[in-house]
Amino acid sequence: MSDLDKIIYIAIGGKARTGKDTLAKALVKSINNLAPNLKVGIHSLAEPIREELYDQISSYLDINIFKMTDDEKAIVRPFMVGWGETMRKSSGGKYFVEQLENKLVDEDIDVVIVPDLRYKEYDFDELDYFKSKNKHLIIHMSCYKMVNNKRVYNKAPNKQERMNDPKIKNAADVKVDWEYQGEGETLDKLAQFHANLIINDNMTLFI
Repeated sequence: MSDLDKIIYIAIGGKARTGKDTLAKALVKSINNLAPNLKVGIHSLAEPIREELYDQISSYLDINIFKMTDDEKAIVRPFMVGWGETMRKSSGGKYFVEQLENKLVDEDIDVVIVPDLRYKEYDFDELDYFKSKNKHLIIHMSCYKMVNNKRVYNKAPNKQERMNDPKIKNAADVKVDWEYQGEGETLDKLAQFHANLIINDNMTLFI
């Protein structure tokens, strides 16, 4: 069982397909190398949505919501966003962070990495929740492709991201801006490079 006030919270924001999950995994390795005594875990705020919608999406669309291709994500995302918006409205933006807290209370964990920080709409929203923690680190990620020697950044896939992503970026403690590498070893190495920089620059959080 964890003392929620003593946990180190790392929340990663950014538009879809900017490498947030990849960076989260790299951060685990960096923290383990720096402070192997700390118990580190990754928890997505979207986990409850996947759990709540698994049966419906599996039954009607024949898609495993926990193992989706990019094409399947494009099909399922509007449904997940709509369900998430309904739950957020019913709780004033607190539903998913409350679900996260319920999990952390029962888990022996020192550092939690959340790779899907997305919202700052309500008075005390997801961003405010993480910023309120004694030990926190907010990371924002941007991803671009070079087209005719110009950076072309990922577009937000929906209205919610267009509205909220700039707010997350403005409030971030760390901003990562990287060129699209595709999936694979090159991306993993780049993510590990940035993760090592981030942890080294914020070493006092962990020791």
